[in-house]
Amino acid sequence: MSQRTECPIDTSLTKREAEVLDQIVKAASNKETAHHLGISERTVEAHRAHIMAKLNAKNTADLVRIVLAGHQL
Repeated sequence: MSQRTECPIDTSLTKREAEVLDQIVKAASNKETAHHLGISERTVEAHRAHIMAKLNAKNTADLVRIVLAGHQL
């Protein structure tokens, strides 16, 4: 069973996806995120792709915009 996060943007994000999303918003690279979370860079890329699909983001800038707009709701 996957864990869920208290993310105001999309409650379907897993805890790990929320952690990766936090790193994306902080402008961390995939390599930095992988090191920080203790996972592979490829796993970060997979999580990023899942997050972007779940939030309907076209690119990283769009993803950050969606997240920041969600925090202002």
